[in-house]
Amino acid sequence: MRAITSLTVLAALAAMPCLSAAPASAAASSALCIGHLKARPASVRVGGIITLIGDHFSCKTPTNQMFHAAVILYRPHLGFTIFTSAVSANGTYRITARMPKMLTAESMLNGGKDLLVAAKPGVYYLTVRLSDVYLPPPAQALAHLTVTG
Repeated sequence: MRAITSLTVLAALAAMPCLSAAPASAAASSALCIGHLKARPASVRVGGIITLIGDHFSCKTPTNQMFHAAVILYRPHLGFTIFTSAVSANGTYRITARMPKMLTAESMLNGGKDLLVAAKPGVYYLTVRLSDVYLPPPAQALAHLTVTG
């Protein structure tokens, strides 16, 4: 259970087969197994502790092993960070982490430079992905939390 820093996010992205938005069919099939996600508390300060709780996760590899959950915390048009966790056999996981002070710039997903941007107060969204980094529109996010200064 760790946040992937911007120094290692390129390595994480390189290991993922797709860097762009997933096709609708791939998104639909993965949505069937990613389950639910909750963020606690609903409001946190930059640098504060957050707990991400997932359940009903059932995505398995072709060898019938449970995928790790990759939870992406993002603010549209600003940046993102990725938290990973092993998933128990019953499909639950818990990630306890700090709300990062710095995020990887969203522009990096479109071929921009690997830049860090400061986290700003506002609403942040959470999604779970299996093999790519895709930041869905806020209406499609699994959960959200409010970040204060």
